[in-house]
Amino acid sequence: MQNPFIDISEDGTALISPVKSAHYSVNRLNHRPGKPRRQGMAEDVVDLFAEHGFFVWGGYWNYPVDYQHFQVGPRSFVEALVAMEPEEGEKLLNRFIDMYRNCRKINRSEYDLVKVRAECIDVVLAGMSEFVISTEE
Repeated sequence: MQNPFIDISEDGTALISPVKSAHYSVNRLNHRPGKPRRQGMAEDVVDLFAEHGFFVWGGYWNYPVDYQHFQVGPRSFVEALVAMEPEEGEKLLNRFIDMYRNCRKINRSEYDLVKVRAECIDVVLAGMSEFVISTEE
């Protein structure tokens, strides 16, 4: 319930699923005056997921917004991983995990950790963009 899927219809109406979450968790701020801290928000685990190689989060998307969606990289990168031998794919993914962790380490003194996470993920995704499966034979 804390991590709704938000779709937008053609007329601009927000479609929120599950419906119960519309009144509870569309506002993603966790620190609000006079309100208790909410448990179970995806934002609490985004860093943990990124540290383990899940660099794409549906909470970053403009449309649709899917707070429960995490994946290792863009579709082209995932397809490249699937086409590799498992050991080779694991090494490649670990290379990007190390790249992300090193970026975070270099920028650890930065106050805005959300900004640092986004910038480090941008670096990783730029590196992943070279992995595109050719459809030509």
